[in-house]
Amino acid sequence: MIVIIIFLVLFFTQIFLIFGSKVNIYPEFLIFPYLVAKGQIPYRDFFDHHGFLPYYLLSVFSFDKSLFLLYFIFYLFHFLNLLLVFLILKKLNSKSGLFLGGLFFVFLTYFFSDQTLWYELFITFFYLVAFFLLIEKKKKYGILIGFLIALSSFTKLTATIIILPILLIKKDIKIFFGFVLPWFLVILFFFWQKALSRLVEGIFLFNFFLGKYYPKNPIFDWRLLVFIFFLTAFIIFFVLVKKKFEKIKLILVFLFCSFIFVSLKYARYHLLPFVSFFLF
Repeated sequence: MIVIIIFLVLFFTQIFLIFGSKVNIYPEFLIFPYLVAKGQIPYRDFFDHHGFLPYYLLSVFSFDKSLFLLYFIFYLFHFLNLLLVFLILKKLNSKSGLFLGGLFFVFLTYFFSDQTLWYELFITFFYLVAFFLLIEKKKKYGILIGFLIALSSFTKLTATIIILPILLIKKDIKIFFGFVLPWFLVILFFFWQKALSRLVEGIFLFNFFLGKYYPKNPIFDWRLLVFIFFLTAFIIFFVLVKKKFEKIKLILVFLFCSFIFVSLKYARYHLLPFVSFFLF
């Protein structure tokens, strides 16, 4: 009963915060899903350098000119991420840790999301589901874990970085095949649509170009980030002293791989995956 009460408190706190603020929808999630719904192919018929998955997912909502359905998607994924964090904390912590960790998640994700529908919101969901399945420690989930990482890479190519350390830790070939097979199907699809070269240009070559020449944004809330960094470093040091590194190495993999999303441009909503795993 107490667990249900804790979740309801967290849920209504989240509702109070996000419903009281205006949601920011960038043009990418308005125009590109509409173009996909009209039969156009990303990269071939219109330029973009992000992943294609959100445009296909949101294309079914592109007829809604009021943006109500896009707002609903924003709220839905915030709720799903809260639910996943709650379930993970329930497995890893006591009831007090469950409440405090969940409460920090609600406030941190509200602050860092900037009430913006962006790619990291979806990636956070895929990462959290993959992490939840990984801590279940069941081999039967290998294909699904690899598939979830593939979905995150279809959202932003940089999300692919997580696959290598997970393979090194888990040594499960099913994860590898779960990741590679969806990419093989994607390559076949874009090849069939005569768009493979444009896919490579859009999400590979152009992103390398951006990484080299894109001007770096100033970090406007660096004090908070420095605090989080030193707190994380202290926790890692404490864990190493207590010789409990094995228990948190998977968390650290997701935590540090999530820094990749601010490698090109700093914005708070790029740190959504990081702050989610920071709480574990």
